[in-house]
Amino acid sequence: VELVNELGVRSNSTAELLAKLQSKDLSDADLDPACKRKASETTYRQSVCKLDGSVSRFNADTHGPDCNRSEGKVLILATMHDTFPMPLQTRLYWVSCKDFETAQRLKAEVYLKNPKNLPSCVEYMN
Repeated sequence: VELVNELGVRSNSTAELLAKLQSKDLSDADLDPACKRKASETTYRQSVCKLDGSVSRFNADTHGPDCNRSEGKVLILATMHDTFPMPLQTRLYWVSCKDFETAQRLKAEVYLKNPKNLPSCVEYMN
């Protein structure tokens, strides 16, 4: 197993880096300000809303910075991602469609219409 530090966590050894990640107690002092890597894929919202016939999400995705890609890695010990403020209010909706075509239209016209206002979760069931 190889430990790769893509986000500039300061450490003098692999053991120290692993200990910092396992402690879940990182501070700004633990991060190298010279590291300019993003902790999330900044164009994800736009790409997932593009309904142009191409696949937006898949397991072997090599798009974006190494630390955000999903290309069939065997083992991931720790990842760091941007965090966002919790919404002040949430609502849960159960929506049922009579057929697949209606579900696809709902996805295109409602769920993925605006990349600035994506739902936090959309589940599909058969």
